[in-house]
Order: sequence, then C-alpha cells, then structure tokens
Amino acid sequence: MAAKPALVRQVGVLLKKHGWDIEYFKGFVLGLVWLDLFREHSRYEAFLDLPEGSLSKDENALLGAYAMRLNNDILMERFRFSAGCSIDKKSLSANYQKTSKLFQWASGVHMACRIIEVMIEDGDLVEDENSSYLLARIGENVYPFLDKDFAVDFFSELNECEMHEADCIGLLARLRTDLPKLIRDITLSSQMLTQTMSDYGTEEELHRMDLGSPIGNIHGYFATLKNEVDINECIDDLLPNVMTNNKSERIKNVEALLKYAEKALGEEFFVNNKGYFWGLIETRTYMRTLTALAETYKVTMQREKAIECYEKSLSLCKEDNLGARYLLADLYMELRRPDDALKLIEQFKDDTGAMMLFTKALALFIKYGDSPKAAAGLKAAIKSNEFIVLMLVGEMALPKEPPEYYGWGDENEAALYVMHNRLLWANSPGAMDWLMAKKV
Repeated sequence: MAAKPALVRQVGVLLKKHGWDIEYFKGFVLGLVWLDLFREHSRYEAFLDLPEGSLSKDENALLGAYAMRLNNDILMERFRFSAGCSIDKKSLSANYQKTSKLFQWASGVHMACRIIEVMIEDGDLVEDENSSYLLARIGENVYPFLDKDFAVDFFSELNECEMHEADCIGLLARLRTDLPKLIRDITLSSQMLTQTMSDYGTEEELHRMDLGSPIGNIHGYFATLKNEVDINECIDDLLPNVMTNNKSERIKNVEALLKYAEKALGEEFFVNNKGYFWGLIETRTYMRTLTALAETYKVTMQREKAIECYEKSLSLCKEDNLGARYLLADLYMELRRPDDALKLIEQFKDDTGAMMLFTKALALFIKYGDSPKAAAGLKAAIKSNEFIVLMLVGEMALPKEPPEYYGWGDENEAALYVMHNRLLWANSPGAMDWLMAKKV
C-alpha cells in the first residue's frame, strides 16, 4: 500500500520539473484510453512537448507504471480526481489559469485528442464514426474547462440566450459535479465502440466460428470448454449472431448463454460480489448477456420476465453502469405500476436527467392526477429538457432516424426519449391533455 503514494509523489516531481501538474497526465492518459490508443511507455515526450530522447529510461518507466495504474483504474471505473479539482466560484477567468487543477486535467485530455487528430492527418489512424463520436463527446464535456470563450459560447448555445460569466460559473460547477458520471459513460461508450479484431487476437481466432451460418445446437460450442475465459469468449462471439435469430430461437439460445455465463463465474462469486458487477471485468460477459435476455423478453412482450432481468441487473450492479434503470422504469409504467417506478426513481434520485424526470412526471400524474405533485414533477422535467414536450405534443418534428449520441438537455436526447416513450404517454388516459395544458 505504501508504494502507491511514493509512485504518485515521484511522478508529481517529474511532471513539475517540466512545468505540468499530475492532473495533466491523468487527462492525457484518459484521452488515450477513451480512444483505445493507450500503450505503456507511449507518447510521453509528445505530451510534455519535449524533444525525442529527453526522458531517461527510468523516467519513461516511472510514467509508464503510473499510466498503467491509471489505465486500469479507468477501465475498472475507479477514476477519481485529486483534491482541489474544483471550480473557483468567484471568478470565471480563474478557472482557466495554469494553477487550476481542472484546467490542467482538461489540457491533458486536449493534448491526447490533438495527438489523435495529427495521427488522422498523417494517415496513421483512420477516422471513422466511432472516433468522431468519441471526439465529439469529449469536446462537449471537457472543452468547457479548457477555454473560457468556448465555455461562454457553449452554455449560451445550450440555453439559447447570451450567458454572462457569473451564470457560466454555476453551469461550469454543475458540469464539474456531473464529470465522474460523464467519464464513466464515455468510458463505457469507448469500450463498446472501439472493439476491433485485435480484441480477439487473430483473424483466424475471430472466425473460428462461422458467424454467418445458423447457430444450430448451441451447447455443442461449449462441450469441451472448461476455462472461464474460454467460455466467456465463446459467449461474446456467439451473442451478436444469436440476437439475429428468429424470436423463439433467440429466447432459447440467449437463456442458454446466460446459464453458461453463470457457470463460468460460479455460485460463490455471485454471493461474494453482489452489487459490484460490471466493475469487475470478468462479470461483463454475464451482464451483457443478461441485458440481451431482458431486451429479448421485452420485444417478445414477456415484460414480466424482462422486469426480472433488469431488477437482477440492478441488484448485481448497484451503480447501474448499463442503464437498466431507464428501461425498468419504462416497463413498470407500461404495466401500470407507478409506485414501483417512483420507488426506482427515488433510488437513483441523483440522476436528474430528462429520461428519468419525464418518466417520474408521468408516474406522478397516473398516481395523483392533475395535482401539485404531478405539476412540480413536470416542471422539473421540462426544465431538464424543453424539447421533449414539444415533440410529444407534435409541435416539433422527430428526426427520421434515432440520433447516434446526445447531450443533456439537447434535441437528440429529446428525440430518443420520445421515440421510446410516446406510446406510453399516448396510452395513459388524460396524460396528453394534461401535458398540453401544463406546457405553457
């Protein structure tokens, strides 16, 4: 345990020698991990803006050891800011001085993104939808901490009015509060989007199964597998193809895959690690398969079974890294269980996003009718995203295709919510009339 503080101190001294704070290095490594380009002993001289060969072998090894620790913490969703990474609420300009730890952190992320852009320009990296999406997510969540003018323009555009610096301080503080969750979300997105053939080892290994042919007897794939890693890799290979089966075959096969995922972990593992799944890498195959089974039950109208899967997901992963709470709340509402929906929403009361707040408003209306409680719930929901009501009542058109990404309070978030929940509102007696009356 004593080695960690010593390592942090040594890295801090080395970075200070070159005029940088340790938060800068954290941001740099985070940016590379997000874009699946982290490598040990990689690009350290570039990020310190030093000539090649300036760092000694020992210095490179020191930075590499700390970077590897950060890499593991990020992937295990244990990333934490250092003490002092806070907003100066007296002066907006003070947050963009080199003495600001958040500014240092944002500068490190920016350097990582700049390296990515240079690699794309030089042809060393192919720009695709995944990298463009991740760069956009990083930009909207990190750049407000990097440039004051960007922050003012960003918040002004977001609120559709000219924002004064004093107002921007409060919004910047709110964004800082949301950063840990946003970092987890972008990390999860990067893991889902940047998975490539290299994750499977070799092309031959990737195609050890003919994923274009019928699955057949799924149990045959596991007949000779005993090792947990081999079982999970087999499940990961099979699951995408299984999800394209017809509905009856899909249910049977995903149920079978979940049993093998349970077997790979063992009964004792569930008892000892309940509540902390997904944070443990070895649980992710199981959690993905459980989510796939919930989705399969939902599309086959077996909603009670889907609810059981999402409830199990939340019991195993109390942080809800996979967003089961949103789908579970919607299912509760479909089955006219507003009390269960409200209980779930209260469990995640720190989630003040529009997805939860609009479902809460509908649940309050169904339970209490046109009441002060329901009106207060709707007011909070509209404040989180004003476009949702306009789309629900037909005053604002929906896009033809679901958005690929969204930001809090924007039109993409509204479109995704309405596409998934407009029938829920339409089929709730009196809800649309109440919404029309209250939206003004």
